[in-house]
Amino acid sequence: MKKMSLLVVALSLILCLVIPFASCGNKETVEGYSYVTIDVNPSVELVVDGETVVSVNAGNDDALVLLAGETIEGMKVEEATEKIVSLCEELGYLTDENNNVKLTVTADNNEIIEKIEEFAEKGAKKGSLKAVINKIPRNADQRKVNELKEENAEIYKKLTAEKLRLIESIMKLSEEMTYEKGAEMNVSELLDMLKELTIDKKHAISDEVREQMETRLNELKQEAKKRVAEIYGDEYLEKWNVQTEIESYYKEIEKKIENIELSEEDIDTILNILKLESVDDLLDNGEVTVESVERYIDKHLIEDEYKTIVEEINLILEKYDQDEYILSEEEINKIKEIMGDVKLEKFEDLEILIKDHEKEVDSIKNQIQISELEKGIIDVIESGYKDMKEQVQDEFEKIIEEANEEFDRIKENRKGRK
Repeated sequence: MKKMSLLVVALSLILCLVIPFASCGNKETVEGYSYVTIDVNPSVELVVDGETVVSVNAGNDDALVLLAGETIEGMKVEEATEKIVSLCEELGYLTDENNNVKLTVTADNNEIIEKIEEFAEKGAKKGSLKAVINKIPRNADQRKVNELKEENAEIYKKLTAEKLRLIESIMKLSEEMTYEKGAEMNVSELLDMLKELTIDKKHAISDEVREQMETRLNELKQEAKKRVAEIYGDEYLEKWNVQTEIESYYKEIEKKIENIELSEEDIDTILNILKLESVDDLLDNGEVTVESVERYIDKHLIEDEYKTIVEEINLILEKYDQDEYILSEEEINKIKEIMGDVKLEKFEDLEILIKDHEKEVDSIKNQIQISELEKGIIDVIESGYKDMKEQVQDEFEKIIEEANEEFDRIKENRKGRK
């Protein structure tokens, strides 16, 4: 029996050497894509293939500073998370007072999510002893999911706060992406799209630079579209001009109401709910906004015992959702000036109005027959737009390089203050 036992042990060892993917060492492997977000104040997003980080995205300017000069791609997710959290502490973002590290993971199945969560949490704890891991999604993301599900429970039935974050990252890079389209796609499909959109992004881009570039590219695109619209005739061109003008005004209002200040009455109510004596903890640049309250919730109300309190506050914040914004008399008059005599009250009504008009514009276009010569002219216009787009992107390369150098300087200054 003793010889037989030794033989079994020997054979087992040989199998472990010959078949490296066998379960001899209980080494778990992960197959498939996942999306990992790490929020301290810098907000970092990772695209992970198996256990390896293949793409990194800075969610805000603090993250651009954090990642300046760093190479995270190619690291294992545990190693990457350790590095990011360690940098957060080194640069003073992660402190004894601000020690909440929010980690969220989304993937196509729970097995991948659980394994990647385990690796990411282990890495974060190795990155800083101060880190307190919080795996609850951001309150703002969960509120948006709830809002979309109320709008259409069937379309958004599988949408999670983690997946919403991924969809919104793509929306920043592509105007073709919408919540509805993203909800119908699986995580792997979304991550393929995100990788494709960021494949040529060799440099970090600040929000300011990104906005400048998007404005320039949008101007070029609109000019090309206008030239195409002229080919389809006066009726179509007139409708197209109205659509362009109302969409532009829509964006103007949207920017204005993106993060408006809460009323004094609602601020007092929130202070009472939170049992806070001072408003200071809720301030952001001297104002109390939905975003500043959300930030407080994510930092301080992360346990299940606070669930009822969070729900009470969210009922107040819902009044400030964009769709619920009541248009001013001035705004309604401006819309009527563009669109004619229309009835609307809320920002949501304007969204519906624009969608209906867009369908009307498309319907007119589909009924118009154009010649082969005119089709050829359209091809030339679209080709010219692509060339101009590449020129603008090349111009911004220099601006982006200068921005990177500035992020490096900021990073060194933060290190110097430690």
